[in-house]
Amino acid sequence: MTDIDIVYFLVHSMAANNNLIEQECLAAQNVKHVLEQSKVKQVIYLSALQHASCHSQHLIARKLTGEILRESKIPVTEIRAPIIIGAGSVPYEIIRDMTYNLLILTPPRWVRSKSCPIALKNMLYYLTQLIAHSTNQHRILDAGGPEYIDYQTLFKRFMRISGKYRPIIPLPIPIRLISIHFISLITSVSPLISKSLIQGLQYNLPANDQALKQLIPQKLLSVDEAVKQAFIDSHNAINKADWGSDPTLKTHWCTKYSYYPKDAGFTLTTTATSYTIWQIVQQIGGKRGYFYANILWQYFMAITRPH
Repeated sequence: MTDIDIVYFLVHSMAANNNLIEQECLAAQNVKHVLEQSKVKQVIYLSALQHASCHSQHLIARKLTGEILRESKIPVTEIRAPIIIGAGSVPYEIIRDMTYNLLILTPPRWVRSKSCPIALKNMLYYLTQLIAHSTNQHRILDAGGPEYIDYQTLFKRFMRISGKYRPIIPLPIPIRLISIHFISLITSVSPLISKSLIQGLQYNLPANDQALKQLIPQKLLSVDEAVKQAFIDSHNAINKADWGSDPTLKTHWCTKYSYYPKDAGFTLTTTATSYTIWQIVQQIGGKRGYFYANILWQYFMAITRPH
């Protein structure tokens, strides 16, 4: 890393299946080795709020990542965040998808756990302003929004603003029994990421954010204001100039239903040659139709065909 003074560490490995902690620690070790050979003066690491007796792999991995980065001897500012309310934020998109796709919400007991959701706008302001508040020591700062509420209340507030009213009936289902396949049916967010995140929602996670608020003062948006801003940002995203590179993709993306594209697929082992496979692939969508849900694909082609 030449001519770099500040490094932002924003990555995670929540898409890992069974070795989340190992993958996160490996990523942190790789960054640490590079930092030790660089002239970087500051590392800003976006982490997650912690619980004293936590068994969530996601939260444990976030904590260990911070410890590894601090071994580089370069000052690390670890900012521990709650769930972030904003377009594209995984917790927010899960809440939206559950509300939009289910007529009755039957979440596990974690829906009664509390957190202090922060607006994406506020979180981004904290991260960018930390550049102007460098330090020669390690520090851990909690970030949080102005309200400490349970997730059931968060669901209700989202429903009221979106106009999608759904009964909420919490069920005494242990977190470990939540099926990854069920999650994949109700949300467009990667099921592995969803499951990793949900494991951390069973804890009350208050934020001791006085130090950060004194360091970087700003008006913190309420939950209602954050949700309304997320709706505006989702709507504005469709009008961005970025779509110029692929105007066809823009026509298929509708934030009214889902922020992330829904993926489905499978793997198959074969002894066929690459040439043979390619001949079959070229026929997909032609007279032979599709391998899966052929009738639905035919219907999709009919309604999207230019007239």
